[in-house]
Amino acid sequence: MKWRLLELTENDGAANMAVDEALTLSIGSGKSLPTIRFYKWKPAAVSLGYFQKADDINLEFCKKNRIGIVRRLTGGKAVYHDARDLTYSVIAPTSLFSGDLRESYQEICSWLINGLKEIGITAVLEDLNDLRVDRKKISGNAQARVNNCVLQHGTIVYKFDVDSTMQVLKLTDKEKVTNEITSVLDHKEIRFEEVYESIKSNFINRKEIVENKLTQEEIELIKKLVKEKYNTDQWNLESEGKERGACYLR
Repeated sequence: MKWRLLELTENDGAANMAVDEALTLSIGSGKSLPTIRFYKWKPAAVSLGYFQKADDINLEFCKKNRIGIVRRLTGGKAVYHDARDLTYSVIAPTSLFSGDLRESYQEICSWLINGLKEIGITAVLEDLNDLRVDRKKISGNAQARVNNCVLQHGTIVYKFDVDSTMQVLKLTDKEKVTNEITSVLDHKEIRFEEVYESIKSNFINRKEIVENKLTQEEIELIKKLVKEKYNTDQWNLESEGKERGACYLR
């Protein structure tokens, strides 16, 4: 099977989530190849889970500090995305994953585990979708089944900003937070570029990569989704009225 790789880009939260949805629609309709993409968040942002209430996060702190707020297609709890972190998305027809939800998590996360291993960090998959090093989370991952596609995305913490994380997510126990979350730099002094290259090489390993850019149709759809959905308070701040439908959301 041929895959498309979209190399590392920096986008705001609205654009990042609009790209994921546009690719899910395009790939699910057979117009585009299965895609692996890597991206950073500029500026830093917090992504809310699909069903999550906006008051679970510190909206005033985010606005004051120009931290973006966006709602994901996937479920789960809010995630603070530091501008230094690395995020990936895998969007592919469900037919490419022969197993159930758990097995597809295991397959995709194994690429991430192998990438970390190559830079000397041993991570294990726990609780279905968390990668942990010495029992601390270094990567959270979420998945949705939409439009006959698997959409899985996750963030690898490169450098952990505990104070901003606590403020954004309205956490109060600093010791508990520092005992729960870790980062690449907590385990090894390594440049971000080296981490990215190791992760990328393991995601594309044994795959035929034939394209490396968005189509014009996808670009137009992304612009539309940013304007009409991901930059609106109605989508980002209102959780009521959202339905699960026939897809898996986590």
